[in-house]
Amino acid sequence: MLSVWKKTKELEGKIDAYLDFFIEASLNFKEGLLMYLKNYCEKFEEKVKKVDELESRGDSLRREIENVIYMELLIPESRGDVLGIIENADSVLNSMSQVMIEFDIQRPTIPESLKESFELLIENTVFSVQEMVSAIRMYFKNIQEVRNHIISVMHFEHECDEIGNEIKRKIFVDTTIEPCCKIQLSNFISMVQLVSDKAEDVCDRLSIYVIKRIA
Repeated sequence: MLSVWKKTKELEGKIDAYLDFFIEASLNFKEGLLMYLKNYCEKFEEKVKKVDELESRGDSLRREIENVIYMELLIPESRGDVLGIIENADSVLNSMSQVMIEFDIQRPTIPESLKESFELLIENTVFSVQEMVSAIRMYFKNIQEVRNHIISVMHFEHECDEIGNEIKRKIFVDTTIEPCCKIQLSNFISMVQLVSDKAEDVCDRLSIYVIKRIA
């Protein structure tokens, strides 16, 4: 990492550990929703609890990181940028947890005709989160590589928009789905899309921090 980060191995380790939560949560998010689509309710519920646990542990570690940042002798510009990265990224973890919880509460019925497209939406959502994590890691370790990962996040976010909107179109032209269920399904698609939207928001902020660093 940069010389400023060499002053505190504790902070370096905590940030890496915090980002590990995102990778683990995204994998459980994917596995859980795929289990839901296959009607494996018990396995899905296990994943809901796991993502919720990871979100809670992530919040605790985020607060520890914020405390370390304030306590360590970092230059003000670095302190503010790192806090911005950590706090913005937290919304992605929260969104994944909220999606799982809402699926567990409402238990929407996903028509068989939509499951393949829904799986594709889930996969691209997870890719966007994982690439966001890579972008953040590279901000600290190899800033020249950040842009490549940001571009990947933008690609996957766009795919999520395209896939999600196409699913919504199919929902609203399907005469076998009750109107109330159409609204519910559309809302759930939007909730999943929001995860990649937030990952892109994090990378938008990260792009600004990169420009500040290399200017």
